[in-house]
Amino acid sequence: MAWLLAAPANARGDDVERQACIDAYVEAQTARRDGAFVRARERIAVCARETCPGMIKRDCAEWRDELPTLTPSVILEAEDDAGKALTDVRAWIDGRSVPLDGVAVPLDAGEHVVRFEHDGDKPVERVLRLAPRQHDHRVTAMFPTKASTLASKPVPTASYIAGGVAVVALGVFGYAAVRGASDRSSLHCDVGCKDADYDHVRREYVVSDVALGIGLVSLCVGLALSLMNDAGGASSRGAAPFVNWASGGR
Repeated sequence: MAWLLAAPANARGDDVERQACIDAYVEAQTARRDGAFVRARERIAVCARETCPGMIKRDCAEWRDELPTLTPSVILEAEDDAGKALTDVRAWIDGRSVPLDGVAVPLDAGEHVVRFEHDGDKPVERVLRLAPRQHDHRVTAMFPTKASTLASKPVPTASYIAGGVAVVALGVFGYAAVRGASDRSSLHCDVGCKDADYDHVRREYVVSDVALGIGLVSLCVGLALSLMNDAGGASSRGAAPFVNWASGGR
């Protein structure tokens, strides 16, 4: 009696398995045709099982052997503009995190979005289009080094001009201050002197004070321009110059 009850259950189980093989077979065909090779691999793994009907199993096994040749792949890399590899860059393909370990990543044929992120720089995002059989397509993101960015941002001419004015003005301040103190002592204006002598010493001190003010203002202006230039360099570093889409060798 038990085997009579088990027979229908086994038959139903065989029917379910057979239908799963058929569904996977059809879906694998569609995925291969559409270039969705990653999805095709998943479905072929089902329809190539030993429990599937002979014709389905045979075709799926053939497709499984073809997939490595058909499936495109990419290798993601990142380096600075001196050609040094960067290991602290994060990358994503279609929102999926991908390590930069030099290993080829299999993808479906068609369009993909690749994104690189590096601390201190703006993210780099590009659209990549892959064709079947396009293997080891290298995608290299370049980020500028701090040294190269500073070298590419020379000190503004206005900073040099302001610095030069500051040097001259401070020199005048020093000369006028020393001369005023000397004349004040030699003309005895510290204890009382003629009005003409007093006006002469006073003019020297006024020149000294004005020169000091001009020198300090010029020095601050030159420093501010230099700092603004450095800030502009930092902003350009965040722009991440470009991504090099280099084809693979196969």
